[in-house]
Amino acid sequence: MQDYLLYLMTERQLHWNSVNVVASGLTFFYRETLKRPDVAFALPRRRTPRPLPEILSAAELERLFAAADNVQHRALLMTTYGGGSRVSEVINCAPTTSTANA
Repeated sequence: MQDYLLYLMTERQLHWNSVNVVASGLTFFYRETLKRPDVAFALPRRRTPRPLPEILSAAELERLFAAADNVQHRALLMTTYGGGSRVSEVINCAPTTSTANA
């Protein structure tokens, strides 16, 4: 079975996720269906690398911050970018307008 998994990776050029699925299926088949618990494949489990996010240039950042007319919005944008905050974190930080006028 090692040869088959190697074939999938080299000849068929399948991604690691696909090869992991095949290896898991074969392991289940041998252990559960054929009742051979001693079967183990020497295939290291790997995840596919996630692409890195795009980084804005200094000129793009200046344009982004300058596009915010409101000083509070500009400060929120600068804080969000500088702190690397997630969208959900920024939404929770934004002031609500319904209670501010009451």
